[in-house]
Amino acid sequence: MKKKSIIISICIVCCLIYNERLSAQTDVQFTSNMFTRQLVNPASVGETNMTNAFLNWRRQWKNVGPVTYAAFIDTPIQGVKRKHGAGISIYSDEAGLFTTTYINFAYSHKQNIWNGTLSVGAQASILNAVFAGDQVETVSSDYHNNLSYPELSTEMSGIKFDVALGLHYSDEAQYYGISLTHLARPTLEIDNIGTYVYYNRTLNIYGGYNFKLKSIPDVEIKPMVFIKTDGKLSQIDLNCNAWYKNSIFAGMTYRLQDAVAILGGYKLKNGILIGGAFDMTTSRMRYKGFGSAEVFLNYEFKLSLNSKTNKYKSIRIL
Repeated sequence: MKKKSIIISICIVCCLIYNERLSAQTDVQFTSNMFTRQLVNPASVGETNMTNAFLNWRRQWKNVGPVTYAAFIDTPIQGVKRKHGAGISIYSDEAGLFTTTYINFAYSHKQNIWNGTLSVGAQASILNAVFAGDQVETVSSDYHNNLSYPELSTEMSGIKFDVALGLHYSDEAQYYGISLTHLARPTLEIDNIGTYVYYNRTLNIYGGYNFKLKSIPDVEIKPMVFIKTDGKLSQIDLNCNAWYKNSIFAGMTYRLQDAVAILGGYKLKNGILIGGAFDMTTSRMRYKGFGSAEVFLNYEFKLSLNSKTNKYKSIRIL
């Protein structure tokens, strides 16, 4: 109880510190967020003893929503006295004439505490935002005014810097995390139009637990809660996946006032996990696009960063 009380207290303090209410574009959406914690919380990089590589593709709301591509790789680093984690990620979000690309460099410092590991992480990011003004099409007819907007006739882009901070705790049975992303509130200024705020500061909170069934030892139930808010818009995901022999999983996610999703995947013997998700939209967006599709690929492998010098002796001097 003491462990959970401390973690809950940290979450409450961060919520009190985070009190801005500004309108901005929200983060990209993933249904497979139980596998993409590294994208929202730098403290979670290097969480296990394996190097982890992840690829994701998502089409939001069929043909009317954004298309998102994401990739990351993270690995643990065993120091002399402390354990660390490092990772790099990149994701691109294409919505209409706007394309935003994030390149993130994350680091985490880990400390053994209670029966698990507490991590503190920081992330430095580079944002490249592009507005494809050269693709703007104007309508010319007797029913439309032929107005000229030269400021929208060319492609415009900007590069901005961003920062994120996070805390993460995990042990064999559970994990919790909290992070603040987009601390620099990156913006893209378009001449003669005004300033468009791409991302506002966002609070991310998540937690999950692994239940092993005594009656069915080959089955493991893994529920998860994921909450994110920028002070004005909020999202709550409730997920539960069932794993069979740690190789096949199936589950469902309910996203409050947005969608019901199904997930599934299969892990090969070489450590590659192939999975996908489909969101059935429950909000008013269902009239524009029935659902959203997502495909992901995850690979876990051992990567040794310790350099060792191999010594050989001649049999003549033995």
